[in-house]
Amino acid sequence: MRFEPNHKRIYKRNVLNLFIQNRVKIFNFVKNYFFMLKIGVLGAGHLGKIHLKLLEKSEKYELIGFYDPDIANGENISKKFNYSYFKNLDSLIDVVDVVDIVTPTLSHYNCAIKAITKGKHIFIEKPITNTVE
Repeated sequence: MRFEPNHKRIYKRNVLNLFIQNRVKIFNFVKNYFFMLKIGVLGAGHLGKIHLKLLEKSEKYELIGFYDPDIANGENISKKFNYSYFKNLDSLIDVVDVVDIVTPTLSHYNCAIKAITKGKHIFIEKPITNTVE
């Protein structure tokens, strides 16, 4: 029978105790790391900024970045809040699982169609569109 030095047994016991005490935190970390949905926000106006702030704090979504057609506004928000700004709509859609559409109502349909045809989940601010046609 081999005996370990006392300090090694104490170390192993402490590591095991830490694991047992923190198993929920460890599980949540692993779960979130592997199962968080990657999300991108289209539009960085008043509501877009609110969505960005809420998604950044979320434990269910990993905020990848945002797109805004106004380059000056996009770069300003990117610098101010440290969000990743995408200058191209398609490049953002390609790297996310979920697209949060917070653009003016007139562009909701076009943005949604681009995301849906690429197999992405969508969230659209209401109203979905300005007409039923």
